[in-house]
Amino acid sequence: LLRRIGLMLIETDAFSLGQIDSKLWAARELENCVKKNNIGPLNIYILGGWYALLHFVLKIRSNIEINSCRSFDLDEQACHIANVINNTWETEDWKFRAFPEDVNLIDYPQDINCVINTSSEHIESLEWWLKIPKDTLCLIQSNNLKIEEHVATVESIEELESRFPMSKMLYSGSNQLPDYTRYMIIGLK
Repeated sequence: LLRRIGLMLIETDAFSLGQIDSKLWAARELENCVKKNNIGPLNIYILGGWYALLHFVLKIRSNIEINSCRSFDLDEQACHIANVINNTWETEDWKFRAFPEDVNLIDYPQDINCVINTSSEHIESLEWWLKIPKDTLCLIQSNNLKIEEHVATVESIEELESRFPMSKMLYSGSNQLPDYTRYMIIGLK
């Protein structure tokens, strides 16, 4: 389902119960891990960021310090919408910006200390994961929802942990939603 906002079409599924619940869950657990482990301030890369709602949630909650955030998605229109949604921080010394980019082609600058991928079920290749530097804080989500665009789902939290091994696991859990289960790990690669 698409809805027109100004001159843009926005997928209303981005604001569905499952999507928003998953972003709030990610924000709460990331904040807990950052505080408990004295990590930060964060310079974040969000992979498959879509509308970058997780960045928006993290910023309005103001529970952790974020210096900068870059969001990457193949969909140029989604990046444009992400920049509109996060405009407050875009115009604040470019602390946020979304770019249309294949996440498998990204190189990580030295100052990036947090990589987030809440849509790993959409990315078949693990090239993006292999390029993340050791000891980078990572938050990865996937799910077991079988739909056409999900090419890399997992059936359990153990499968997610195995696919994305961490040198230090900080959080591992699942969230049962009405039609599927979402899995999440946070740790140091």
